[in-house]
Amino acid sequence: MRDLTNEILELIRRTSSSLPADVEQRLRDSIDKEAPGSAAQVVQDARGTMNRRNISALWLATALLVVSLLPTASLHAQEAGFTETFDDPTLPGWEHSPNASVVDGVLRIEGSGYAFRPDPWDDFTLILRARYTGEGFMAINYRAGDTGGYIFAFGSEYISLQREAGGAAVEIGRAPVPVPRGEWAQIGIALAGEMHSITINDQPALTVTDPDPLPPGGLMLRVEGDAIGEF
Repeated sequence: MRDLTNEILELIRRTSSSLPADVEQRLRDSIDKEAPGSAAQVVQDARGTMNRRNISALWLATALLVVSLLPTASLHAQEAGFTETFDDPTLPGWEHSPNASVVDGVLRIEGSGYAFRPDPWDDFTLILRARYTGEGFMAINYRAGDTGGYIFAFGSEYISLQREAGGAAVEIGRAPVPVPRGEWAQIGIALAGEMHSITINDQPALTVTDPDPLPPGGLMLRVEGDAIGEF
């Protein structure tokens, strides 16, 4: 990304009537690094009159090209590059309760239901969208296994992080951050060693340190009470 930006900036500084051959070659090489095969079109569009309006258009087109390459997904966990879009109703790779199903690309879980991904994750960054209706709350269990795990619960009044080990759960963090019913929220969980950092809609919501980290474990999406949750 740094190379591409430098090349575009150099091109902006050179407002001559034609595209210099050396800049054209470096621009072609830089863009090919980001999206192979796209440089020819960008350079072809750039030939001709290179006034400031053309340069601005080229800059905008290149920026849009880079943004279009960014990944989007319903659920994204960064450690081994796991992405889940919930477009397969059979939920391959997931263990789930009978009341968990995929509807129009959305994972729908009714009260006391769950979907569990048993992959043994250690440190990771998780980003997902969630929405719930009805009385109850939603929870995300991570490093989850037979020995316990971390439980991030959220509802209409507050968010909470619990540490479960040996059959006993202890709350290790809480914040008065409501997640309103009926509204989609983006949940972010970053786990790095002892540090847990949680965001709601890209805003810092809760940071907790556990001096005795639990072992790697799976990921579970849960709904409790009479709520209906969607991911």
